[in-house]
Amino acid sequence: MNNIVLARVDNRLVHGQIVVYWSKEVEPHRIAIVDEAIAKDDAMKMIYKLAAPKNYKMSILPPRKFIDNLNSGKYGNERILVLFQSVERACQAIEMGLEIESLQLGNCPRTEETFAACDYIFLTEKDYTLLEALSGKGQKIYMQSTPGDRRIPFETVIGKHNNTKK
Repeated sequence: MNNIVLARVDNRLVHGQIVVYWSKEVEPHRIAIVDEAIAKDDAMKMIYKLAAPKNYKMSILPPRKFIDNLNSGKYGNERILVLFQSVERACQAIEMGLEIESLQLGNCPRTEETFAACDYIFLTEKDYTLLEALSGKGQKIYMQSTPGDRRIPFETVIGKHNNTKK
């Protein structure tokens, strides 16, 4: 296994909870935003790099490049906190070969197309289907907003959601 200490889906990416809580909890050396679109957007890259604390290295890379860097040993023994903007982008990276111990759903906002998986995680049917398939392959998935919150296993959502669809 690589040095990923946290892999989190959070549409806000680098923000207060990451900087204040999670970085202290998992003590990364590097924060990595793994996202094809953001990696191509110089303005957004600059914004996220400015938002990140200066005591952490920062990477904003497409999934393939990040995975190649990990596999080549480019990051050495660095502890890495990985952020994904959406469930779809996290699942894409995992399908491309990114190995993580578990996937944390930290913030997925409410929209007209979503249902509540818990108080702060709202999923589309597509998100749910992707996560259900990933979970079925043995990937650990849980919901947790801050380190002080209880971890909610995604499996609890599978049972409830499947029962409500009947």
